[in-house]
Amino acid sequence: MIAIIPTALGGIWQLIKLSLISSSVIHFFSISQLIADGLSIFFYILFPFTLISPMLVNNVNDLYTIKKIKDTDLSLDTSDIFKFLGLVFAIILVVMKFNQFIRLDSFEKLSGLMLLFQILFLSVFFFLFKILRKYHLIEIYFVFWVLTCLIFTLYSFNRIYENTDNIENFDVLIKNIEKKDCYSKEPKVLYFNDKYIFIEIEKKQQKSILIKKIDDLFVD
Repeated sequence: MIAIIPTALGGIWQLIKLSLISSSVIHFFSISQLIADGLSIFFYILFPFTLISPMLVNNVNDLYTIKKIKDTDLSLDTSDIFKFLGLVFAIILVVMKFNQFIRLDSFEKLSGLMLLFQILFLSVFFFLFKILRKYHLIEIYFVFWVLTCLIFTLYSFNRIYENTDNIENFDVLIKNIEKKDCYSKEPKVLYFNDKYIFIEIEKKQQKSILIKKIDDLFVD
């Protein structure tokens, strides 16, 4: 039963990747790749929720029953000023690391950025807590955060998991392909599984897909 979840995730992911290349390449679907992709996706999705889970462990309804804060009192006090400063600091951190987000290529960078986004999320939550509580928007805010985490995680997984910049075999393969013909742009690896590599090539402004066997990575 436990293996079904990563297998399903891996199958869905591979179908999406292949269909985005071309519906005709779905025939190159690899069953033996499902577990590897599925487990990777599963842990990537699990990671951000380990950061937000402490906020979700306690019943959200408890946040509506804090008697120290009155729903009618939306005025700012000293603590609100510190919350605002914390929010500004969190925004500055995220902006400073935005370029790192664009070039996301490792799990370490993902970990750091998720922590920054967690800080930003908490800063916004504490600063807007009175308003969220008064208008019963706390659940909506948490749902928004969960969806944001999911989208960001899948985006980063796609960038990190498919990154081949640090694998010299791919560079050699691309160079060998370029030697055999004249291309408008450098061939680009779109996706690969344990059997095939899908490479986008462009000749005379016409794009097409070149499929190579994974064994071609190890040809001298």
